Amino acid sequence: MSQIVLKTINTLGTGYSGSSAIYEFFQKTNLFYDPFPNSNFSLTYDPGGLMDLEKVISSTFTINNSKIAHDNFQDLIGYYSKKNQGTQTGKNLIKHNKELKILLEHFLKGITALSYKGDSGYLNYKNELIKKMRIKILLKLTKLFKKKLPNQKEFFLLCDLNTFKNEVEKLFFELFVKNNNKKKDIILDQAGSIFEPKQSTKFFYNTYNICVLRDPRDIYAELKRKGQGFPGYDLKIFCDWYLIIMKKIDQIKKNDGRLIFINFEDFVLNRKSSLTKIFQFIEKEFENFDEVQFDFKRSENNILIHKKELSENENKYIESKLENYLFKF
Repeated sequence: MSQIVLKTINTLGTGYSGSSAIYEFFQKTNLFYDPFPNSNFSLTYDPGGLMDLEKVISSTFTINNSKIAHDNFQDLIGYYSKKNQGTQTGKNLIKHNKELKILLEHFLKGITALSYKGDSGYLNYKNELIKKMRIKILLKLTKLFKKKLPNQKEFFLLCDLNTFKNEVEKLFFELFVKNNNKKKDIILDQAGSIFEPKQSTKFFYNTYNICVLRDPRDIYAELKRKGQGFPGYDLKIFCDWYLIIMKKIDQIKKNDGRLIFINFEDFVLNRKSSLTKIFQFIEKEFENFDEVQFDFKRSENNILIHKKELSENENKYIESKLENYLFKF
C-alpha cells in the first residue's frame, strides 16, 4: 500500500460556492475514478471523524474523550449508511459502496484498544431525565438489597497513533484503490474542509486541493432561496458570518504546492485559462476542454443572480461590508 502513487483531486468550498461545478467538470472528462459520485465524502472533518479521532489519540486523551470520540464515530457510521427520507437524516453513501458500513465498523474495531463496563459522573450528567431517574432508583435498590449497582456504560480506549494511521491506510485502500481497476487518479467533492485543507485531507493519497470562492452577493441570493442551513434570512448576520469564515480562509491562502484558489466566476467566464491553470496545478495533461460534455450554460445562469434577486439596498450593503471579497467583473 505504501507504493500507491495515485493522486486525489479534491474540490473544496463554503456553502453554495460553486465547487461542485468544477467537480462535475472532472466527472465529465472520464479521466478520474469517482468512488462517491455526487456525494460529499466528509469522513475526515465531520464531528467525530478522522481529525477528531486523531486529536484524541495524539493530544487530548482522557477516558471520557476516548469514549465520546468512539461513540461519535459510531454515530457517523449510521449517518453515512442511512437514506435521507422522511424523518430520517442520512447520506446513504452505501449506495456507492455496499461494503461501506462493514468497512467503517471494521475500522472502528481496529482502532479500539480496549472496551469495558464503567461509569462517569460527566456522562451521567448528560443522560436524559428518564435515564437519570432509572439510575437513582437502581442506586436505592442496591442499598436496600446490598447489591452492587451494575455498570451502565461501555467505555472504549482508543489505540496508539501508529495503529490509527495503519488502520486509516487500510480503510482508504479499500475505499479508493481496491475497486479502482484502471488505477485512475481519484476525484472527490468536499472531502476536506476549506478552513483546514491540509489537515483535513492529509489522510488521502497525494492530495491536490482546489478551493473555490464565489462573489458573496450571489451566495447570499442563493441562500435566500434555498440555503436553510446558512444565514440567508438576515443580511447583517450573513455579512458578519461571511467575514468570519473568510478571515479563516485568508489565513491559509499561502503559497502551497498542493493548494489552489479558483473563483467560480473565472471558471465559467474565463474557462480556458482557468481550466489550464487547474490542470497545470494537478499536473495532468489535458487540453480538450471543449469536448467535455459539461453544461456551462447552467453555470452561466448562476452568475450575477444578485442583480435580479437582491434589492439595490441589499447589494449596496454587501458591497460596503464585503468589498474585498467581491468578484471584479
